[in-house]
Amino acid sequence: MGLFGGMSEEELRTSGTPTTARVVYVDDTGKRRQNATEAKVKIQLKIDSGAARGRELDQPKWVPVTQMPHVGETVQIRFDPDHVDDWAWGDSAMYEPARASAQSAPAAPAATGDPADPMVEFIQNAAGPWGQMPGFKQMIETAMEANQAYVSSAEAWAPAAPPPAAQPTQDTAARLKRLDQLLEQGLVTADEHRELRQKIIDEI
Repeated sequence: MGLFGGMSEEELRTSGTPTTARVVYVDDTGKRRQNATEAKVKIQLKIDSGAARGRELDQPKWVPVTQMPHVGETVQIRFDPDHVDDWAWGDSAMYEPARASAQSAPAAPAATGDPADPMVEFIQNAAGPWGQMPGFKQMIETAMEANQAYVSSAEAWAPAAPPPAAQPTQDTAARLKRLDQLLEQGLVTADEHRELRQKIIDEI
């Protein structure tokens, strides 16, 4: 169940109405979960097909790091037709590889006095008398966290690398096939299908 009685994110990914939307705005918050395989992003979308065409959606979402959205691209989402503002990123299959990887990843060593902890090794072997100073380890860790936050922020503002060029014929065929599927699912009308099909062909 969702917060106000609607479908939860998991339910939406499984049984929500699929549609496509164009990414209008993205901001990576820097937050991670599932062993850093999922990232929390602030994202604004505009549905570009089906009955909810033109509807704008604006919510923070957890997305697989390998599926990070970029402004201008078209993405798959699923929504509750009775509450369009309730939507989920992608579908369940999109999350399975990331979660399987997170579950199989070994747990990181605890930040204790265990010599296997690289921070402890640094303090014992390299820091010399500074390593005896109270709070020295915490001070180093805080500095490293601040540096990581700065790097994440810089990466978020860096221009996204252009996606590798796809084979034009294969890309066109895939887009036409996806458009046909949307027509079969009733997410686009026959007129919209004809118009979008012509646009795709004109881009060749």
